[in-house]
Amino acid sequence: PWSDGKYRYRMPQQQIDSALAIAKMHDALVFLDVQVGLSTVELEIPQLEKYLLMPHVHLGIDPEFSMKDGTPPGKKIGTLDAEDINFCSAYL
Repeated sequence: PWSDGKYRYRMPQQQIDSALAIAKMHDALVFLDVQVGLSTVELEIPQLEKYLLMPHVHLGIDPEFSMKDGTPPGKKIGTLDAEDINFCSAYL
C-alpha cells in the first residue's frame, strides 16, 4: 500500500519524460494510465496536468483498481462512476 496507504504508485517524472522523449522520436502518442487504488481521480489526475496539456499525451483511467469501498486492490474488481468520468472529461 506504500507509506500513504493508497495502493497506488506515481511514476517518477523523469521516467515519464524519458517515455515522452522516445515517443517524440517516433511521432507517437502517449497514454498515461491511472490506477487510483484507494485514492481518487480528483487527487491523481491533477498530478499529471503538465503532461496532459501536451497534444500527443492522452489519459487512461482503470476502473478495476479504483477501490471506492476501501478493499485493497486485487481482492475484487473496482469501479469508477459517472462522477469520476465527468471529472476527467471536464479536467481535460
